Amino acid sequence: MLVQNFQTSGKLTRFVLVILSAIYLLAACSPTAPGSNPDSHSTEVSWSITLNISGGFAGIMQTISLDQTGKALLVDNKLKSKVEKQVTKQELQTYVKLVKNLPDIPDTKAKPGQCRDCFNYSLVAIYAETQKRRVVDSMAITESDAKELITKLTMLAKEMKNSN
Repeated sequence: MLVQNFQTSGKLTRFVLVILSAIYLLAACSPTAPGSNPDSHSTEVSWSITLNISGGFAGIMQTISLDQTGKALLVDNKLKSKVEKQVTKQELQTYVKLVKNLPDIPDTKAKPGQCRDCFNYSLVAIYAETQKRRVVDSMAITESDAKELITKLTMLAKEMKNSN
């Protein structure tokens, strides 16, 4: 009887080990395996940026938008024109890093002033469904935590406008 129980328990142990090994192998082969880097897979975090630029002495009204596909769109409401551009992968990496690292809560040091001829910047950045907003003018931009992102988008807008 002891021998029979030992043989049955040995088969059971072997069966459990085979099942556990199969589960481990399947988990290791899955796209979200434990310890894997989620950035190395094809699933990307969705993000987008929209910057409205208005004001200045001449009174411009532009909107530039960019998303994870790399498609940039500049709309000039005053001139009633649209320009599209595909940004490079290197530029795209810079933008996604800036959007990702932008704090959720704005820095309170950068507040729009009472400048009549200043440019006004209204930024909406969305990263992984988290919306981040900033409103600054050209006098307060140096204090803004979004300074680098707004500056890069403004330069991209100028480049797109000049290429048209």
